[in-house]
Amino acid sequence: KTRIFTKYPVLTFDLTGGATSSDARAAEPFLRGEMSFTWNAPGTPAGFSVVSIQAGSIWGKVPYTFLKLHEGNPGWFSDNSAFSCMRYFEFASDQWANVFFEHNFDGLVLGKLPLIRKLDWREILSVKAAFGRIRPENLEDSPIIPISGMQSLEGAPYLEAGVGISNIFRLFRVDYAWRLTRRSPDGGNACLKIGMDMKF
Repeated sequence: KTRIFTKYPVLTFDLTGGATSSDARAAEPFLRGEMSFTWNAPGTPAGFSVVSIQAGSIWGKVPYTFLKLHEGNPGWFSDNSAFSCMRYFEFASDQWANVFFEHNFDGLVLGKLPLIRKLDWREILSVKAAFGRIRPENLEDSPIIPISGMQSLEGAPYLEAGVGISNIFRLFRVDYAWRLTRRSPDGGNACLKIGMDMKF
């Protein structure tokens, strides 16, 4: 899928289905529908925002590999489509909604500081949230044994926030993020990410 830049919101619908299989691990038919909404909001004197919302549902009993595995990113490199402080396979859902919000202040604060102003750095604020639930037959009674530690988001959403600086050497960005909910007693509730962000 490829799209050119547009000032209008982009709405996408996906529908995936599976028929009866001779494989006992995935014998039951299922249907998976997903909708995504992305909008690069028009710029203002206070900067510009990017909003992304994804929501979907799965009808039928499926192995955990077919569930919505909320995208974690435990590495050092930024991934705007993943949760910075979430581990791989930490949360799974058969009904879900993800909300990503990022606001680039476009140098509103840093652009007024002596010396730093010449670097043309741009401050960023981000918030990411995941909501979901999973039926017991798709977790405890999954046709394939789920990965140890995989959880449902039912009862409390996952929420993280971050701050960052972009346009470093006009190429790189650094983000610091921390978990606001679903905090881990073993640590890993905050992280530093490095990435590329070529916005001029």
